[in-house]
Amino acid sequence: MAFNGAGVRDTARTLKIGINTVIRTLKNSTPTPKRITSSPVAHAVMWRLSANLMSNGPATLALVRV
Repeated sequence: MAFNGAGVRDTARTLKIGINTVIRTLKNSTPTPKRITSSPVAHAVMWRLSANLMSNGPATLALVRV
């Protein structure tokens, strides 16, 4: 419900419910974010790609396999 910087009080006032109800609902309904990690291979490919761009210039784009 928070939109364009609207906080808990604005949401509660708009819905005509209590602030504690908004907070409780947000706490109970928000899933925990999953951690996204990249693989070491993808990290190495990214670094090699950026090294190629820096040494050869933007005209030559080569993806090097690890």
